[in-house]
Amino acid sequence: MADFATYAFAPVAQLDRASAFGAEGWGFDSLRVYKSCTNSMVTTYVLHSLKDGKNYTGFSENVFVRLQPHNAGKVAATRHRRPLIILYTRSFESRTEARAFEKYLKTSTGRRFLAKELQPLRGSLPD
Repeated sequence: MADFATYAFAPVAQLDRASAFGAEGWGFDSLRVYKSCTNSMVTTYVLHSLKDGKNYTGFSENVFVRLQPHNAGKVAATRHRRPLIILYTRSFESRTEARAFEKYLKTSTGRRFLAKELQPLRGSLPD
């Protein structure tokens, strides 16, 4: 993959070429290249319900922003389980890796892995 600095100014460099084809620009795809070169991490997260003690697993590029709709009741899966706290997170470089880890955490082996990871926190978690 190309270095981020290589494409940082690609949209600006192509403005003169695209101006002849209107505002959108015919074949003006460097913005997609620019976006694909940014190093945004994707995080798999586990939320813990303070109401029923159950966990919810998902993934997002920004866990703290994603937590807000969960606690506001805008996500059907967690609407009746509020309030929720972030219990566990792990970041990945791609959505594919984050999704695969999310699916793993939803298996019995993944739940055992999570219980083992959280063992040192067992006494400090709310019931």
